[in-house]
Amino acid sequence: GLSLASKTWRLPSRQELETLPDYSRSGPAIDTTTFPATVAGNYWSSITYAPNTAFAWYVNFNDGIVSGNNKPNNY
Repeated sequence: GLSLASKTWRLPSRQELETLPDYSRSGPAIDTTTFPATVAGNYWSSITYAPNTAFAWYVNFNDGIVSGNNKPNNY
């Protein structure tokens, strides 16, 4: 529920986010023509990591790895 430029934004689900990495690339593993300002780092999804509810799923756009980590981390 973020607000920016009079728009309502949301975090994507893990399933949505993990469709973005391009595994033929690295550093960032994403199409930089379509997403030119993408940082090669971790991006949160909106999905809680079921094995540990203090964690959430994220996608690393450096290499495309999908994993869970502690929610207080700044990604």
